[in-house]
Amino acid sequence: MNWKMFHSIAALFCLIAYGIASATELDLGALELERSCGSCHNLSNPGGLNGDDWLVRMTAMGPIEDLTAKQRTEVVGFLRHHGWEVNQILAMTNERYLFEEKCGLCHSVERTFIKKMDEEEFRETVIRMRHRAPKWISEKEAETIIKFVANGARGVVRPVHGDIDGGPEAVFQGRCAGCHPLERSYLYLETTLDPAWPLLVKRMQLKAPEWINDKEADQIVEYLSGLEPQLR
Repeated sequence: MNWKMFHSIAALFCLIAYGIASATELDLGALELERSCGSCHNLSNPGGLNGDDWLVRMTAMGPIEDLTAKQRTEVVGFLRHHGWEVNQILAMTNERYLFEEKCGLCHSVERTFIKKMDEEEFRETVIRMRHRAPKWISEKEAETIIKFVANGARGVVRPVHGDIDGGPEAVFQGRCAGCHPLERSYLYLETTLDPAWPLLVKRMQLKAPEWINDKEADQIVEYLSGLEPQLR
């Protein structure tokens, strides 16, 4: 047995013995399963094997598919924790990436969870976005996104609201990035439009008062008002 194979088996034993599998590792395992195993096997029901069985199976298949030790660990971790649910998990993974791709182009995906919305409010929001860019979000994709969020948006990182240690720039980065790509603010400066930062920040604060308090709003306005165009 060569050292590469030894390390692969050792890593797999550690995962199975100690049950180490973070959410990120499970997501990566789903992707590796679909990419590397789905080309030859039906993934509708990969269960029925215990941890040791998966260890033997992946050790045998790994060299054939040219999987690295890390990739084999990810696949085994995913299968070991999900079993027969794998098809559903893979479907939800695809839905999550659709949500992140379509909504993340203009907004941070965390924005969905900063402003509390019920299913009907979120539906209205998605439909409004689709009308703005019908070529970017199809009717079918919109329904998939709405269903995904209504079912809990599994796998999407939720924003964490905590104290910010720093001045106006740190507050701007910590609070505004929860909803927008920060580049939008800098690009806006390069236009001839009046940014009217106090009104804009107040509008954002009213949308999510739990996210930005009055002191933070003043700090954000202070930072934005001090910016100068760099390209014109």
